[in-house]
Amino acid sequence: KEPKPAEPISDVTVKINKEKNGIELYFPGKPATSILDDLKANGWRWSRFNSCWYNRDGATARRFAAKYVHDGVIEPERNDDAALVQAQEDAASDNFCQANNI
Repeated sequence: KEPKPAEPISDVTVKINKEKNGIELYFPGKPATSILDDLKANGWRWSRFNSCWYNRDGATARRFAAKYVHDGVIEPERNDDAALVQAQEDAASDNFCQANNI
């Protein structure tokens, strides 16, 4: 049975934290258990200091975060060399994980 796609949640905010090379998700309240499980399974961690879920910024994390944002859009990074290299590394990691059922 195919898992249902995540439903966007109103008032979820995404912040790109350039100082920490991170991406942060702010929910209006405690997310449902299924969302918490999804966050944890995809490498997101809870920050008690900022009261948000965070991960290293990159194409994979942005795609993940976009499924919980109401309009499903997160602004892409500028097309500079570092962003391109990061996107290539994320794609290679995704391919490796899929090929090895990780």
